[in-house]
Amino acid sequence: MKFICFSFPLISLLVSLGTQADVLISLSAKLVRPPCVLTAENGEKELVINFREVALDRLTEEKQSFGILIKQCELRKNLQVYLSPREGNTLTINNETVLATSINGLGIRFSEENKSNALNLNKWERIAPSVSGDTGKVVIQSQLVTNQAIENLTAGPFSAALSVMVDYL
Repeated sequence: MKFICFSFPLISLLVSLGTQADVLISLSAKLVRPPCVLTAENGEKELVINFREVALDRLTEEKQSFGILIKQCELRKNLQVYLSPREGNTLTINNETVLATSINGLGIRFSEENKSNALNLNKWERIAPSVSGDTGKVVIQSQLVTNQAIENLTAGPFSAALSVMVDYL
């Protein structure tokens, strides 16, 4: 009898050594393409566009084009651009979202050069850069626009700032 009482603790010790604890480990990640590197055509990270002096009666005729280089990017993929105000706000003019300037009612409309559709601000818009080797280039045209009668605009200097991002569709 004493032998049987003594053997149960030994059996339970052997059984507990034979069991294993399971730990379930779940792993997840998101693979992303590397971000595109953007520069002005001269390689700088900042670009200054100067409309110079603009006569009020020629306001909507004034346009300035500028190139943005796209590097370290899979240029054969579909790309999109996101324009957002760096300072200030946006205006809606002719159902297009444009960059507001420091003059009330005066905005700047952006489009790809030789295209009629606007690149609306605060929205991803598809672009088609020209590609040469490992560098893409998109030429953006900026145009002054207003939601007011010309005679109601305040004459004087104005400013606005824009941030540009390019990503894959």
